[in-house]
Amino acid sequence: MVFPEKRLIKRSVTLRELELPEDVFFTKQSMIRYLCLSLGLMNENESRDTTIRVLDAFLELWKERRMGVDVSDISARTGVPEKTVRYNMDKLRNLEMVSLERGRYVLHEDFDRRILEVISRILEKNKRVLNRLLTE
Repeated sequence: MVFPEKRLIKRSVTLRELELPEDVFFTKQSMIRYLCLSLGLMNENESRDTTIRVLDAFLELWKERRMGVDVSDISARTGVPEKTVRYNMDKLRNLEMVSLERGRYVLHEDFDRRILEVISRILEKNKRVLNRLLTE
């Protein structure tokens, strides 16, 4: 039997447990890089900074306005093409850190609760499969 994995995958979540040394808080750039690494938005030793620039611009625009942020605003602030901005913002949507409301991105400051719910659903399904394996 061929397992149709692709149609079953709803989302992929990568979280990394990182040490949190004090020097992470020395610069905004290092704090944003820490978030990107920890939330699986980028890989370790990745030299491209697009994800960092997009997240930085989004957070700055969010702090300034406290309302939805448009892709074109992030693009204008970073010089990153809108298609690339959307790609990076979709990664944040996948984590439920942001949502898209009327074409604008909105930060969920309670995203920790939201991601815990996602992880809980994933673990519950895995628990069901493991229990079935152990009882057969």
